[in-house]
Amino acid sequence: MGARSRKAGARIATWSGADAAPPFAAVAALPSTTEMSLRAFLRTPHSRMPDYQLSQNELDGVVAYILSLR
Repeated sequence: MGARSRKAGARIATWSGADAAPPFAAVAALPSTTEMSLRAFLRTPHSRMPDYQLSQNELDGVVAYILSLR
């Protein structure tokens, strides 16, 4: 993913790297990022990620935080 900006003066989310996870701001800037997509992603096990068992409150907080970065 390259640089992307929404408006003049808005944050610019950038990320490049095959192995590293993208910053939350870069995830928030993706058009495909929705509350539902974040919840599904965070609840699905991934082979190269720790299997976090987030409580409902923790999941709500992480999703709200990421979406607040838009």
